[in-house]
Amino acid sequence: MALLCGFIASMACVSSYADDAATNVVSAADASARLVIVNAVYGNLSDLAATTNVTKIVAAMVKDDTLDFHPNNNDFGGDPAPNTPKKLEVDYTIDGVSGTKTAYEGGRLKISANKDTAKKSRLVIVKAVYGDLPNGKTTDVTADLADMVENDGIELAVGNNTLGDPAFGKVKKLRVDYKFDGWKKSVTVQENGTLKIIPSIELAEIHKRILFIALWIISGILAVSAVVAALVLLARKWKK
Repeated sequence: MALLCGFIASMACVSSYADDAATNVVSAADASARLVIVNAVYGNLSDLAATTNVTKIVAAMVKDDTLDFHPNNNDFGGDPAPNTPKKLEVDYTIDGVSGTKTAYEGGRLKISANKDTAKKSRLVIVKAVYGDLPNGKTTDVTADLADMVENDGIELAVGNNTLGDPAFGKVKKLRVDYKFDGWKKSVTVQENGTLKIIPSIELAEIHKRILFIALWIISGILAVSAVVAALVLLARKWKK
């Protein structure tokens, strides 16, 4: 009997050691992560009863210290606030530094601890706003569009599925202020339309602008030259 008790006790110790070892491995993995999801809440953020805590679900989506997805009811197991525009609010740390980011349902949430070393784009999104423009509810989607820029351009189907719904029941618009090769421009696209900023078209317009400016300068120089020539002729006549 004593031998049996001793065997059981030794097995319990081995099991405990294994559990501790597994816990230590998980802790080590967590400690090595640069991006850590501290808390995540999804739903109608103005009504605590209409939200659900989705911290574990969001944390599981982090890959290579980057979180990049479009929040929706399916990801979170249901709709905590039916018929209401929802948001996902994520509290996180990157290398121990705290931060918070919010995205609308269907919009894009991207948080990354990895610096973007990609080639600098000729297209720069200065400001992008989506919603009930000009005076209704809107959301800033500058970061979302900046992440979508590829090969110096962007093409996006404008709608709630890609940008969220900041003004439920309203027809929304997307306004984008941007620079291409340093030239400032602005474009507005209505919901269900398509945003297209294509490098070839942008370059063609820039060339037209440069040509117009060059022609304007040349015409100005010619006009001044003509005035100077006329004054010289008049001066000669007066001398005679």
